[in-house]
Amino acid sequence: MNLWFVTDTVFTVPDIPANQLESPLNLISDSIDAHPVLNVSKQKVSVAEAAIKERRSQFLPKLSLQYGKQEISGLPGLHQFQVGIEVPLFFAPELGRSQAAKIEHTIANQNLQQSQLELAAAYQNIREQYIKWLNSWQYYRDTALPMAREQQTGAVTAYQEGAIDYVTFLQNMREAIRIEVDSWNAFGNYLDSRYQLEYFLKTSN
Repeated sequence: MNLWFVTDTVFTVPDIPANQLESPLNLISDSIDAHPVLNVSKQKVSVAEAAIKERRSQFLPKLSLQYGKQEISGLPGLHQFQVGIEVPLFFAPELGRSQAAKIEHTIANQNLQQSQLELAAAYQNIREQYIKWLNSWQYYRDTALPMAREQQTGAVTAYQEGAIDYVTFLQNMREAIRIEVDSWNAFGNYLDSRYQLEYFLKTSN
């Protein structure tokens, strides 16, 4: 960003503590019914329904009414009324257009249902991934990481006192470090799934 924009403003990444990023999302009141992807499909259905109504109106007779004042040979006060009705005699062109509008409406409904199924499947999948990585991160945070830190401290103390040799010390430290690395991998996967899940929710938590 700093290379692309010639400005005095320096774009940086905010330093946010991890405990502000790990708060779980509220999945109780979640809903994907108002997702923008579905809103577009619903609007297409509404447009197709309006087109059907417009085509159906072409089959109805049209009534016209006309009023006018007349003056004949200098005599004012004469009024003229005309009432007309127009009845369509040839329905073939409008019938074809009406059938085409119904087909478009059917297609729009099917596209909406397809979008709903695809969105629901994708949402369910990422929701399960989110719950899995949330549980994994909570396990590392609450259980595995404290044990790994105790293992590191115990290995250092035992090595200093001569209770274990250098190879055993390295093995203990390597195992503790592996747990720490796995925990941060789990935390990264948790954040990825969290951001993907927020795409499906109506509001960001």
